Amino acid sequence: MGAAFQSYTITTLFSLPETQESEEEFFKSLSEKINNLIICDFDGLIRILYRIDIEEKKIKQMLATHAQEDAGDLIAKMILEREQEKAETRKKLKQQNKESDEERW
Repeated sequence: MGAAFQSYTITTLFSLPETQESEEEFFKSLSEKINNLIICDFDGLIRILYRIDIEEKKIKQMLATHAQEDAGDLIAKMILEREQEKAETRKKLKQQNKESDEERW
């Protein structure tokens, strides 16, 4: 999970406690919240996933190919992977901006 652990975006969008004992506890809380949203507020879950920038098509494909696995776990993994990708992209862009700033002088 790495950098995505305890992501402010995730804790805020899913109304999770701001501190968790471990990455496993965070994942478990996120997965349970997702399963609850699937049952009680699927449209709300879709809105959250849209804000996180996870394509509905990818979710449907993942759920179809892993039908025997827990949907909350699968979606939680996708969310954490996406947050990791975004963190890496921000890091690369920050580095590129730093390098271009140095070249200006």
